[in-house]
Amino acid sequence: MSKSIQRHFLLGGAGAAALLACAPSPAIAQVRSEGETASVGEVVVTARRREERLRDVPVSASVIDVNQLIERGDIVDPQAILNSVPGVKFLDTSSPSNSEITLRGSGQGRGTSTEAAVGLYRNNIYIGGGTIGGRSLSRLDLLDLEQLQVLRGPQGALYGRNAIGGAITVSSARPRWDNRGFVNVNYQFETELKQIQAAVNHAVSDQVAIRLTGEWFDQPKGFFFNASQRNFIDRQEGYALRGQIRFRQDDLDMNLLVEDGLYYLPGLRSAFTVAAGSPGFPFGYFTPKFTSYANDGEPAKQRIQSVIGQLSWESDLGTLSGSTGFRRRITNTENDTDQFDPATLARERARGNATTITDPNTATNNNDDFEALYADFHFAGAQSGRFSWLIGFEAFYSDDQFTTVTGRTPTPANASLGNFLPGRGRYKSWAPYGSIGFKLTDSFSAEGELRYSNDRKERQNFGFTRPTNAPIPAQTSEDSDEFSNLDYALSLTYDLPFDWIVFGRLATGYRAGGFNASVGDPRAPRPVVPTYQPENGTSYEIGAKGDLGRNIFVTLAAYQTEVEDFQGQVDNGCAVTNPVC
Repeated sequence: MSKSIQRHFLLGGAGAAALLACAPSPAIAQVRSEGETASVGEVVVTARRREERLRDVPVSASVIDVNQLIERGDIVDPQAILNSVPGVKFLDTSSPSNSEITLRGSGQGRGTSTEAAVGLYRNNIYIGGGTIGGRSLSRLDLLDLEQLQVLRGPQGALYGRNAIGGAITVSSARPRWDNRGFVNVNYQFETELKQIQAAVNHAVSDQVAIRLTGEWFDQPKGFFFNASQRNFIDRQEGYALRGQIRFRQDDLDMNLLVEDGLYYLPGLRSAFTVAAGSPGFPFGYFTPKFTSYANDGEPAKQRIQSVIGQLSWESDLGTLSGSTGFRRRITNTENDTDQFDPATLARERARGNATTITDPNTATNNNDDFEALYADFHFAGAQSGRFSWLIGFEAFYSDDQFTTVTGRTPTPANASLGNFLPGRGRYKSWAPYGSIGFKLTDSFSAEGELRYSNDRKERQNFGFTRPTNAPIPAQTSEDSDEFSNLDYALSLTYDLPFDWIVFGRLATGYRAGGFNASVGDPRAPRPVVPTYQPENGTSYEIGAKGDLGRNIFVTLAAYQTEVEDFQGQVDNGCAVTNPVC
């Protein structure tokens, strides 16, 4: 357990209430102004692309808001935030750069070039994608957070790509029309973590407000020690800066966000266990739990830059909402492939072990430069009697340039320093979508959702031997493909007394096909297939939600999800004991 000291300082506020009210959801702010306690079910969510009470939405959802995070110390670690959410599993690889979030068992794409099976959204902008780093939320996404919504079950009809397991939407605190802010100082003894987070909110006029947010942290120690390099694998440091300006007049509300974050994150720690009697390891071998003997590998480096614009315009016909954004994410990881340094390998060989390990200097460096443009506009019609509707359109474009560099010790038989494997992928996508709801009786309602998706992907892979740059034919390929899909959802809701509802939901999700970043070595026992097809998921769910007491809100659900053409990592048959590999 980590011991830490935290100090919170308020700017322009009076007492703890000022900090807690810094960026609440609209429902919480309203309830507080009336001097009452907010029920969890009264929290406003956007699970159906329009603002509704959590208790009224026929979706299994969880909400974490700014007040909960402040009570826990302004956490910006996605694993710490999501571990307590039902149905969510955080696949921790020790490095946040390639960890992954799963929902209801969907999402395990790590180690492949597939997209994640969980839709990740930040301020209504899709932030997934890319070879590295697009399977989880980053520190920057969770800095100065206002609300995080976890929508369980397929959300393909309204949220689109990759939401087979569900969707996670994050809302950053926007400028408000008051003058206040906060400073959070955190120190942890074991790791010597020093962290400062701060935000200043200022109302320039009745129409304009600005908000400036930043963080800096430095953690020189950790819990996993690299005895070869005499440093901690999980050390980290970084900073982030964000500026926002918001304008509102009459029924128009617009916000512009610009941010930049640079992080040195914990490196990828590999470990393996070889049973006694295995080829080349007659006495067995295992990597110590908290100690590594890797003579290569550095902290992962990640830089994220974003520009996000949002608008909302209300009229008698309904509400127009728009979000456009540009996001660039550059990620670099290094890993000692063999997990031996020369001294450790010599010691094991003296025991008669590790005879199949011939080189303690094999290493892998991965670099991913991912740029994405996203736009979404949707119009939610005003409630008219028993009828409701929504129509929208989204477009997405990404350009991903990636390289993998492998290293080895040259020998007289093989003078190669390793391989240089560059590649590039482009992804173009567009989709119209909408929903129609009808209240059949005062208690019974139905809603249908529909989306048509068109996705086109292009991929180029190349391979060269270092240092001669001789081409590697098995690593060279160029492919393109186009996919289309129709996602839908049907929800039935029955209102019970005492603010309870029961609901049934049939929903689908879709993950486009694509191309593997590398087909591997053709000498492997089972070579990798260069392409893969789309994945489709269908879920059947029944549930109920409501209050069990004044401060207890409960969601109960039973579901079954069927997935066709599941995308996942396949085994090429290689093992540490196989000299061919």
